[in-house]
Amino acid sequence: RIEGPAADVVMDGKVNLSSETYGLHFMVTPSLGLATPVVDIATIIVNKAQEGSITPNEYSITGTWAEPVVTRLH
Repeated sequence: RIEGPAADVVMDGKVNLSSETYGLHFMVTPSLGLATPVVDIATIIVNKAQEGSITPNEYSITGTWAEPVVTRLH
């Protein structure tokens, strides 16, 4: 888990060092704290309102280190 001023990130999965491959799942939740500039907050709110809600974004990262595949899940 990584907590930052712009977002909180939760990651699970595996990184295979011998075959240099990923099998990861990330959940990124935007932070709307005081550290986020007002313009950024407004942009996030407008974008999320158009999508329907302010929710975490989920991604999977698979493939090799040389050619990772990032897929947005939700």
